[in-house]
Amino acid sequence: MTAVLLTISMQVLAVEWDSIIKKADYEIFVDIDSYNALNGLPYFLTKTIYKKTQPLTRNKKLISDQYVIKNTQFNCQQALFKVTSIDYYNQQNKLLISDKLTAAFKPILAASDEYFVAQLACQVHKMVGGQ
Repeated sequence: MTAVLLTISMQVLAVEWDSIIKKADYEIFVDIDSYNALNGLPYFLTKTIYKKTQPLTRNKKLISDQYVIKNTQFNCQQALFKVTSIDYYNQQNKLLISDKLTAAFKPILAASDEYFVAQLACQVHKMVGGQ
């Protein structure tokens, strides 16, 4: 229950979503106000809204989500990223699933969505004194 409350409060704090990537099938927004750093590495929230609902299988049950909110952390010096949590929502803005992830950092590929989000995160991080 704590994870759900934390996730909901993170979304409530996201007062303003700014569009940074528009594609045919989805649009990605960032919440600049959610910027923070952990162990010297920046992170913030992104929201991906899909044009069509996305199928998602959990416990052998098929559900559909309309948008996801991710908390992503970046290693600006080594061009790496990792998603630390992802929340799936339906068209009625109901939280379907909240996943906390502990995945290892992965390389940021040139011209990928992560690349453009990382550019923004690292620029903000540098502006506030990070490296």
